[in-house]
Amino acid sequence: MDIVVLDTNVIVSAIYNPHGKYGEVVSMALHEEIELRYSREILEEYADVLARPEHGLSVQEQDLYLRSIIEVGTLVSSIKSDVSIRDESDRKFYDIATTCKAILITGDKDLLSLNDKCVTSVGDYLSEWQRLKKLEFQSRFRELP
Repeated sequence: MDIVVLDTNVIVSAIYNPHGKYGEVVSMALHEEIELRYSREILEEYADVLARPEHGLSVQEQDLYLRSIIEVGTLVSSIKSDVSIRDESDRKFYDIATTCKAILITGDKDLLSLNDKCVTSVGDYLSEWQRLKKLEFQSRFRELP
């Protein structure tokens, strides 16, 4: 099972479009098809962003989203990397991913421009997930008598 870190833009996009590709990835985490990792700093950013008035979420909705993440995810600490990241506020996501040997799923162009194998876009992650699931199905099908 993949271990993942979800950038805040993935969470927010999933709220706006739960049936889109971002929603699919968050749903995979909530259904424990992938293992979610987060740090206190990441959880604080999720909370800060969800509380912004432009998202129009009630306190109860914000709490529900955060509790859901806490329930299915695992709180971890990171080791600070020495990678040059343009926006230092993104470092917490990258450092958790590299510390946990996780996949950082993001829509952030700065993080994607790192060209690091642990950072991927939502679309690329879902394409690879579906490809591997197809191979797994084909393998099991061949094993049938």
